[in-house]
Amino acid sequence: MSNHFGTISINPEPDAPTQHSRRQKPGRRSKPKKSAPSQTKTKRWLFLFIIPLFLMSAYGAAGFFFGPSLLTGYLSDSLQQSTNLGLTAGEARFNPFTLQLQLHNVATTDSSQSPAPETTLLKIDHFLIDLNLMALLRNGLACNRLEIQGLTLSIIRHPDKSYNLPNIVSETNPETEKEHLALSRLPLLFSLNNITINDSSILFDDRLTGKKHSVEQIKLDLPTLSNYSFAAKEYIRPHFSAVINGSPLELTGEAALPGENGQNGLKTNLACKVQNLDLPLYFAYLPKAFPLILSQGKGNGKIQISFIPEGKKGGHLSLAFQLTTTEIVLGNTEQTLSLTAPTMEVEGSLQPLSGGLHIQNLHILQPQFSANLARFEQDMSQLFPASASSQEATGQENQLDIDSLIVEDGTLQLENKKQKDSASPLWKSIELNVKNFQLVPDQTRDKGTFTLSSKQEKTDASITWQGSFDSRGIPRGTLQLSNIEVATLLSFIDQEQAAEASGSANLHGHFSFDPTTRNSAMVSLIDASTEIHDLNLLERKKVWLSVKTALITGTKFKGDDLDLGTIAIKDGALTLQQDKLPQLLQDLGDKNKSILIEGLDFSGNATLHPQEEKTPALQLAELTIKASKLTARSNSQNNFELSARINQTGMLKAQGLATLLPLRTSLSLVFAAINLEQIAPWLPDAPLFRQSRATVNGQGTYRYPDPSFNGRVQLDSALIRDSAKNSGLAVNKAELNDVTIKIRPLHIGLNELILDGPKLTWQQDPGSAEPYAQIGSFLRNLVSQPQDNSRHQQDTNITALPAIQKIIVKNGTINHDDLRLNPPWSSEISEIKGQINNLHEKADSGASFDFSGLIDSIPFTLSGSADFLTSQGHFTTKLELKGFPLLPLSAQLTPLLDLNPQSGSFDLSLNHNRQNGEEQGEATLLFSTLRPGSTQSDTALPLALLADSQDQMKLVIPLARNSIQPLFNQTISAFQTLMVKAEVAPLLLAGAEFADLQEKQHLLFPPGLSELDIKGTSESRGWPNGVSVQDTLQRFAALLAAHPHLGLTLTGMADPIHDRNAILKKLEEKEENRVALKNEQRLQEWRNRQKQKPQPVSPVPVPGKIIEQDIPRQEPPPAPLAPEPVTVSDTVLQDLAQDRALQVYDFCTTDLGIASGRITLQKMASMPPPETPSHQVQIGFKYVEPQGP
Repeated sequence: MSNHFGTISINPEPDAPTQHSRRQKPGRRSKPKKSAPSQTKTKRWLFLFIIPLFLMSAYGAAGFFFGPSLLTGYLSDSLQQSTNLGLTAGEARFNPFTLQLQLHNVATTDSSQSPAPETTLLKIDHFLIDLNLMALLRNGLACNRLEIQGLTLSIIRHPDKSYNLPNIVSETNPETEKEHLALSRLPLLFSLNNITINDSSILFDDRLTGKKHSVEQIKLDLPTLSNYSFAAKEYIRPHFSAVINGSPLELTGEAALPGENGQNGLKTNLACKVQNLDLPLYFAYLPKAFPLILSQGKGNGKIQISFIPEGKKGGHLSLAFQLTTTEIVLGNTEQTLSLTAPTMEVEGSLQPLSGGLHIQNLHILQPQFSANLARFEQDMSQLFPASASSQEATGQENQLDIDSLIVEDGTLQLENKKQKDSASPLWKSIELNVKNFQLVPDQTRDKGTFTLSSKQEKTDASITWQGSFDSRGIPRGTLQLSNIEVATLLSFIDQEQAAEASGSANLHGHFSFDPTTRNSAMVSLIDASTEIHDLNLLERKKVWLSVKTALITGTKFKGDDLDLGTIAIKDGALTLQQDKLPQLLQDLGDKNKSILIEGLDFSGNATLHPQEEKTPALQLAELTIKASKLTARSNSQNNFELSARINQTGMLKAQGLATLLPLRTSLSLVFAAINLEQIAPWLPDAPLFRQSRATVNGQGTYRYPDPSFNGRVQLDSALIRDSAKNSGLAVNKAELNDVTIKIRPLHIGLNELILDGPKLTWQQDPGSAEPYAQIGSFLRNLVSQPQDNSRHQQDTNITALPAIQKIIVKNGTINHDDLRLNPPWSSEISEIKGQINNLHEKADSGASFDFSGLIDSIPFTLSGSADFLTSQGHFTTKLELKGFPLLPLSAQLTPLLDLNPQSGSFDLSLNHNRQNGEEQGEATLLFSTLRPGSTQSDTALPLALLADSQDQMKLVIPLARNSIQPLFNQTISAFQTLMVKAEVAPLLLAGAEFADLQEKQHLLFPPGLSELDIKGTSESRGWPNGVSVQDTLQRFAALLAAHPHLGLTLTGMADPIHDRNAILKKLEEKEENRVALKNEQRLQEWRNRQKQKPQPVSPVPVPGKIIEQDIPRQEPPPAPLAPEPVTVSDTVLQDLAQDRALQVYDFCTTDLGIASGRITLQKMASMPPPETPSHQVQIGFKYVEPQGP
C-alpha cells in the first residue's frame, strides 16, 4: 500500500516461524545467543507501523460496513424506548472518519398499534447529519449540520380528543406519561445545529370535526435547537416559509451568533404578523385540555419565536406575542360559565418547553361574565390550574407572571337554574387591577397586589376587595360589601334560602379566593362583621324571623364550613312551627352542613305554633337569649342564659352549658306560673302532659341530646287525666320532689310525690277491674304514647312505666259511685291521708300502702301491698271500718232484707290477697243493734239467734275468687243463707255452744197425762239419754240469756192416738168402775128390799104329800148395768195439750226465772197426723225485744 508514510509490507518473514522454546532441564543452563543489533531495531519499527495501520483499517472497515446498521439500530432502540415508535430506514450510509450519517426512506410507526397505513407518523426521503463524537461519548446527540429532505408528518386527532403523537418520556417514570411535552425533560441531551428542512409537509386529520388541514412546501432553516450548551463553528440564518391550508406564510428572522455584535451566546428569532386570525379554528388544537370552549373571536398582532440554546432550563424556546382580540366568546360545555369580551389587548411571552407564561400587559375592556351559583365552585376548580404547591408536588415548573392586568367596565350575572326567576341583579362597573402577580414566587420581585370593585344594578350594593397575593399566588385581602341584599349572602350558605329572605347588609372582613383547590374550600372569609337592617327570613312564604337591626361579628367561612360567629339581635320577632323548623335552623350544628355560631345575643319576642292548627300558639314575651363559646367541645363555665315570660303569666329562666357541635346542653331551669295546657303541645305526647291541667312551678336541670329533666316540680290546681273523657284526679297542690323525666323513651321517676287535697271520682261499674288494676291502668295510661309499628316503640312499653319511691296523700277526697248496686250507691271518702312506697315495676313485693280516712264520716284504715304496674295482679290488703251505719245503705238494703235501717251499724275487717295466681280472703262484719223490720219478718229469728249478749252479730264471709259481686251483695247472700238455716236448724246459728239443743226442742209427756215430771229421767217418762227435763229447760234458759233478742214459743201437743187411747182407757176404766159400783149399789138395794119383805109360812111338809101352795111373786135381782160407751173428743186433746204447755211455762217462769215476755204459749193449730207421736210440748224460737235477763 502506498500513502504519505510510504509502502509497508504487512507479510511476516518466512524464516521467522513461531516456535515454542523447549523447557530446560533443571540444573542445566544454556548460554544466550547473540543477535545482530541492526536486525532487532528493524523489526521494532516494523511492528510500530503495522499496529496503527491495522487499527485504522479495522475502524474504517467496521465503520463503513457495520456503522450504518449499528447506528440505525441504536437510534431505533432509543426511539422505541423513549417514544414507543419504531424506526425503519431503506438505505443507510456512515462515514466513520467524518461521522456523517445518511438515511434514505426513513419512516416511524407506532409499535403499539396494528400495522396500517395510518400508523406511519413520520416519513423522510433523505436524512443527513454530521455527528459530534464527544457528544456521543457523553450519551448525548450533537451535530454541526442536519439536513432533512421530503419530510411528511401525519397527525391524527381521534374522536376522544387524543392524538397519535407519542409520549416522549422515560419508561422508568410511567407516572409522567400524561404530562405535556417538555423538551427540557427529554430523556437524552441534544444539540442540533444548522438545521435545514426542505420540501416537507404536515398533514392534520381531525376526525373529531371531520376536517383536514395541510401545511405544505415547508422550508425551515434553524441555526440551532438544543437542550444543553454546544457551539458549532458556523450557523445559518433562520428562515421559515410554508403554505398553510393553501395560504402562503413566511417568517423572517435573525440569529445572534457568538461574538457577533458583542453577543456572548446564540439566539434565533422568527417573527410574523397575523390579521383576522380565526381563533376558534386553532383553539381546539391546544396540546392541553382546556375547560372552556372558544366559540368566537378574531386575533390581530405580532408573534415572535425565539430560541436561546444557553438559556436557563426550559427557557430555550420562547414565544413572544402582542395581540389584540375582538368579539371573544368563551364558555364551558355545561353553559354555566361564560365570558364575552369585545376588546382584549395582551402582550407577553410563552416558554413552551417549560410551560412558563409571562404576561406583561393584559387589558380587558367591557367583559361580560355569567356564572351559575349551583356550579360555581366546580366550574372554578376546572377552570384554573393547580396551585404552586401542587406544581411542586408533581415536579412541574410552570411559571405564570402577570405584570399588569386591568379589567374595565365589566359585568357579572349570577344565576341559579334550580329556581325560577332566580337571577340576581347584575353586577356592573367591574374594575380589576392586578400588578406583579407570580404563580411561582420570586423573592427578588415586589409582592403582587390587586384591587376589585363593582356595583350592583337596581340596588345600592357595592363591593370592594383589595389586597395582595400570597406565596402560592392566592389573592387575600380586605372585602367590603355595602348595601348587599341578604338573599345574596344567604345564597352562599343555602341557595334555596336566598329566595326567602329580604333586607340589606354591610359586610367587612378578610377574604381569599383559591380557585385551584380541588374541593369546596375555594372561598375563605375570616374575621368578618356584618350589620343587617330590616331582616326578614321566610319559610314556605311565611316570615319566621323579623329583625330591625342585627350585628354578626367574628364570621369565618371556608368551603362547607361556616362559623357565623356571634349574632346580636335586638327587638327580634321569632315565629316557629312545631312540625318543622326553618331549614336554616336545622342546618345549625348539622354535621353535613357544618354551619355553626359562636355566640348569640337575642332580645325580643317569640311565637311558637303547635302542630295542631286549632291549638293556640305559645307566646314568649321579653325573651332574652345570651350564649357564647357554642363551638367549644366542652365548657367548664356557664355559657348560656335564657329568660322569658310565657303567655303573660308564666316565667322561665335557664342557665348552664351548651355546645352546637355536637348539640349538647345542660341547663338549670327555673319556671313559675306556667299553664300546663298552653305548653302541652311542646311536651311528650302522653296524657299526663297533653290531657292534664295545672299551673306548673319548679326548678331543675335539663339535658340534651338525651332529653331529660331532673329536679322539683309543683303543680297547683292540677287536674291529672289519662283521657279527655275521664274526670281524672284533681289536686290542690302536687309536689314532685327529685323527679326525673326522660323523653326518648318516655320514663318518669320520682323520689317523692306529695298530693295535697286530691279529689277523685271513683266509679265502679259491673264487671269493672279491681281497684289495684284500675290504679295501675290509670298510671300506665298517663305515660302511654301513641303506638306505631317501629321496633323502638314496641321496646318502650315497659320502660314507660313510672317509678315512684313514695307517694304521700294529705286531706284527700274520693267521691265513690258503686253502680254495681241497685240502686247505685254513692259515698264520700274524705280526710284521706297515708302513703304508697316503692311504686315501680321491679318491686319484689309490690308497692306497700297505708291509708286512713272517713267513709261518710266513719273512720277506716287501709293497708297492704299491690303490684299496680304489672299484669300479675299480686296484692295483699286489709281494710278496717268501724261503726258504719246501715242508714246510708237503706235504699240498697231494704229491698233485699227486711231490716230496720234506722238502727244498726257494722264494723268491717277485710283481708284479701292474691299471690302466684292463688287468691284467698274473708270479710268479717260485726253488726251492732241490728233490728228487723218487724218481729214477724223472716230476718227476725236469724237476728235473734246471731245477736250476742252485747247485741252484736258477727258475720264471716269467704271472698270468692275473681268474683265480680261486690262485698255488699256477698253479705246479703250470706245473710239470706242464714235465714234459710234459721228455718231449718235455727240453733245452728246460736253457735256450737247450744248445738246440742237442736235435738231437745221436744218435751215428751206420758200419753194422756199433762203432769211434768221435772226430775224424771226414765225414757218412759219422756226424756232420752237420762237427761232430766229440768236440765234441758235450764239449757234453754242459758240460750235466752246469751241471746237477748231470742224468745221461746211453747206449743202443747196431744197425740190423737196415744193420748186418745190413754184417755179413753182411763175413761173406760172409770166408766166400768162407775157401772160396777152402780151395779153393786143396785144389788145391795135389791138385797135390802128382799130383806124387808115378810116371809110366808111354809106349810108343814107332809111326807109324801104334795102340798100345793101358791108361790108368792118374787122380785128378781137387778140386772147389771153395762158401761156406757166412752169417747175422747179433740177438745179434750187440745185441753191436754194446753195443760202440758202451761206446765212447762210455769216451770220456766217460776222455777227458772225466765221473763214471761220472752215465752209465748201457742195453741195447737191442728191435730197432728196420726202417724206422728205428738204427746209433747214443742219448744220454738221467736224474736223479742230485750226485756232483761
